[in-house]
Amino acid sequence: MNTSSIDRPSRPLDLCGAEGFLSCDAVHHTLHRLFVSAFRALHLCVAAKTISKPQPLPPYPLLESRNQLSVVIGEIHNPRLPIPAENPSWLIIPERGLFTGTIMIGATGSGKTAGGMYPFTDQLLGYRAADADAKASALVLEVKGDFCGKVKEILRRRGRGDDYIEIGLDSEWPTIPFTTISKAMRWPTESHRY
Repeated sequence: MNTSSIDRPSRPLDLCGAEGFLSCDAVHHTLHRLFVSAFRALHLCVAAKTISKPQPLPPYPLLESRNQLSVVIGEIHNPRLPIPAENPSWLIIPERGLFTGTIMIGATGSGKTAGGMYPFTDQLLGYRAADADAKASALVLEVKGDFCGKVKEILRRRGRGDDYIEIGLDSEWPTIPFTTISKAMRWPTESHRY
């Protein structure tokens, strides 16, 4: 990559004026120079790379055809440039990765629940739903106000409507029924531990 055409600052970035305060003109000018430099560098990277027509994504791994528990969370894009990947693939968290915790961060209304929690829960609770020895269990703590209703709907749609037990002051189970839960939950065997 030819770096001679990239604007480099000729002097250290000095954002303070003569009075020692931050000058808006200096900040604007410096940010403009940095933006132009970054844009030119990106343009050179893209121009230097032979961009071929991206291939389509492989078929989505349907839940019914998966032989191991996993969660598809999206697509894998080009890791260094904002261009489509030449050979795109699905970003999948395997079973072992599901034991390490997941966090979703975003502004209110950005789609964390609809684009993340609902499809992830559907994949986890729908995996081998008809197999009593392999289906997943969950303890859902309601903090949003409507998530438990969605979990109940997911279980019903996957043929597991009877697996839903709601614990609450107004429900059939005002306390945790440990004997019922221990029978319903399948604890990992030695072969599943890592």
